[in-house]
Amino acid sequence: MSKATFTIEGDSTKYVIPLDLSEVTLSKYIAYCNIESKHLPKEIQELRQLYTDLQDISPTDKLDREPVEKRITELNKVVDSFEYKEVLLDWYAKVVEFWTGLPYDIIMGLDDGIGMQVAQLQALYYKLEALLIPPKEAEYSQIIEHKGEAWYLPSQYMREATTIEYLEASQFQKLADDLAGNQWGVMGKIMAILVRKKDEKYHPKLVREREQFFLGWTMDKVYTVAFFLLRRIEKLTTVFQTYTAAQTLSKLRQELSD
Repeated sequence: MSKATFTIEGDSTKYVIPLDLSEVTLSKYIAYCNIESKHLPKEIQELRQLYTDLQDISPTDKLDREPVEKRITELNKVVDSFEYKEVLLDWYAKVVEFWTGLPYDIIMGLDDGIGMQVAQLQALYYKLEALLIPPKEAEYSQIIEHKGEAWYLPSQYMREATTIEYLEASQFQKLADDLAGNQWGVMGKIMAILVRKKDEKYHPKLVREREQFFLGWTMDKVYTVAFFLLRRIEKLTTVFQTYTAAQTLSKLRQELSD
């Protein structure tokens, strides 16, 4: 697949911009998450969280929706103001620099140049923002192909696990929580535990050796594993909740019979 490129006025260099998750490695994505955590404007960060919160509130629940919608309106006025443009352009330039390699100083005209056209900077940023939206969950496939080699997810999660494998898996709830919270730094270890060659048995040494290897996988493949993990954790949580409820009921019956 050919790479998308662009140039800017006064510079004949062709810069590459990724437009598909198959062009983004896990290590690059983790590095970007770190950039976001440090430099994403607080108003944009709050807006993202509010829109996420709003999705979890019923459209008929006006009592809970109104304060969230009010705050969204307030923040949108701030972000849309002329005074805020400097903050936005600074953030856009940091994002474009990270993904394309075009230096921040050239984008912002700090190199004695004229800087990038605002419309072009915005267009590049919106393309990159669209790139980073998580894909819709695809139909589950146990086999993931990477550079012509087949790798496998478990067909029956933890069905034939060893004791040490269960000890590793005991960390999965925290890992999954981190992942759900956009803490992608844990994903290399998750993949090193879950993804194996055909009929390969679990071994802690392989986990240590392969964590770096999986950081080189592209995000289209990584999301397959992420969706698998999060779905299995949901099922596992349901099982644990049922077991805990059964324990509680059993204890209550025992107390009543005493």
